[in-house]
Amino acid sequence: MQPGGGRIAKCMKEHEAELSPACQENIKKAEQRLKEFSDECKADAEKFCKGIRPGGGRILACLKSHQSELAPACAAEFNRAGKK
Repeated sequence: MQPGGGRIAKCMKEHEAELSPACQENIKKAEQRLKEFSDECKADAEKFCKGIRPGGGRILACLKSHQSELAPACAAEFNRAGKK
């Protein structure tokens, strides 16, 4: 499968029952982190990235370009992600 556009993630989700327990756990952790990031950065995404088409990391790149202007909770999510 060619990477990009979320194709690998979609494939892994479709075959989740067949994945190793460790891989399943990592997927659940990643989904939780994504939800936390989304919850904390939703308002900033609407403020700074209105009109940006979702997908391909475009919203994330937009938020990163406004990192110094982000709300403290959203900025903290960026800092937390950068430390991992």
